[in-house]
Amino acid sequence: MSLSNLKRSSLKKTALAAAVSSAFSIGVSAQEQAASSSPVEEVLVKGLRQSIERSMDIKRNSSGVVDSIAAEDLGKFPDLNVAESLQRITGVAIDRSGGEGKQITVRGLGPEYNLVLVNGRQLATESFGREFNFDVLSADLISGADVYKTNRADLQEGGIGATVNLRTARPFDQMGFRFGGSVKGMYETLSEKTAPSAAFLVSNTFADDRFGILFSYSHQERELQSNQVTTSGWRPGQTISNTTIDPETGDPVENILFTNAFIPRNWDQIVDQQKRTRDNAALSIQFAPSEDIAITLDGFISKFEIDSEVTDLAAWFEPGRVGSATIDADTGTLLTFTQETAIAGTSGAPSSDLVSHTRNSEDVNNRGFGLNIEWAINDLLTAKFDASTSSAKNDRAGNDRFSVVGILGDYAYDGTGRYPTVTHEVFANGLPDASLSRMHYNEIGNKFSDEDEITELKADFVYTPDSSVFQEAKFGAYHQEREKSAFQIFGSQCQFCGYGTAA
Repeated sequence: MSLSNLKRSSLKKTALAAAVSSAFSIGVSAQEQAASSSPVEEVLVKGLRQSIERSMDIKRNSSGVVDSIAAEDLGKFPDLNVAESLQRITGVAIDRSGGEGKQITVRGLGPEYNLVLVNGRQLATESFGREFNFDVLSADLISGADVYKTNRADLQEGGIGATVNLRTARPFDQMGFRFGGSVKGMYETLSEKTAPSAAFLVSNTFADDRFGILFSYSHQERELQSNQVTTSGWRPGQTISNTTIDPETGDPVENILFTNAFIPRNWDQIVDQQKRTRDNAALSIQFAPSEDIAITLDGFISKFEIDSEVTDLAAWFEPGRVGSATIDADTGTLLTFTQETAIAGTSGAPSSDLVSHTRNSEDVNNRGFGLNIEWAINDLLTAKFDASTSSAKNDRAGNDRFSVVGILGDYAYDGTGRYPTVTHEVFANGLPDASLSRMHYNEIGNKFSDEDEITELKADFVYTPDSSVFQEAKFGAYHQEREKSAFQIFGSQCQFCGYGTAA
């Protein structure tokens, strides 16, 4: 902590005086031996070994089960965000979105069971639930992370799976001037784009290390593309048939091909093109008017945007419009079949649907600010007072859209190859004439905008008695106010459903 760093300089003087006094008590032979030996050099441990020792000290001194990673660990991995850094910890698993880590699961308990703190202060979440999306925070923002896997009385409640405390860098962590930066690039093979990222940190202390200021900033961009082929499942126990006209009566006649068969519900070919932008900035100011008091004012701002454009070529399969088909006799699964235009007087018609939507877009803003005062009242009692505020907002209501335009035409399904394929008749000779397209469905909105605001006040005391009976006693008070809200803008039109109106 900052107070221990401040007291370290005064302890060096005492240790030097003791070393000088003990040196005069050494005999003449010892003096001759010292004169002939090489001078003792001070060894300062830095880098990976220092980070491992720091993590081990945190685990050793903790009263519960905790795992930690330090800045050197984070800097050694090509992590895009904090979630990917946390997966280095035993028992932590992550899920991904767009190839990036997003949420964490600890010891099998999902994201909604975890509590996330920054410098001991609870972080607001941009989702309507309790889960926190770590993809909004760059790995360059933090200097370390502690994952508490058991509850502790001095932590906020709510960490059923784990309590994750992210630590940001502060100027009193290392005295003097510091500057560091990094520039990276990652090539995306599908989008054929290079994703740049840059980060820097600058810190300095002044007035005999009594005042310090630190600023860090990171910027990341990605243009990615994902290609998918998917179905919404299979329809079991279906009667596969088509309809023809009876030449004598002129009535429609159902021709049954197979019964109790399996047919895929649909077949969608999806291209999702995204542009992701992540900006993080952090500022920390520390002041120590005396060796017993340290005042810290710090905060961070984070902005994360996803601009998504999804294009989907979809085919919806109906068991009553199958022109011809083959089936696996053992499983009852259709291997190949065609979908044909319905006969006049019957309902429905196959259509090659062109779907365009932006449902994966995000606009997230996170920020947190706090004031901390640490006071060593005397040799036995230490007090910490902390006031903080945190807010998060995902402003996406009304910004997403979903549109379906269809072109009437037959198509064929073939599941005999390594991968199933669908051939659309309307694209046999290239792109069809736009006049053939028909509006099917329009939607705007659908997603919610979520806001979360947290205000916290804390007072913690540590009493360390001069006794061999017990080590220390911790006590304090905690107050939190939280307001969470969500609203939705939604509208849809389906009077054009059935492809009856030109797009």
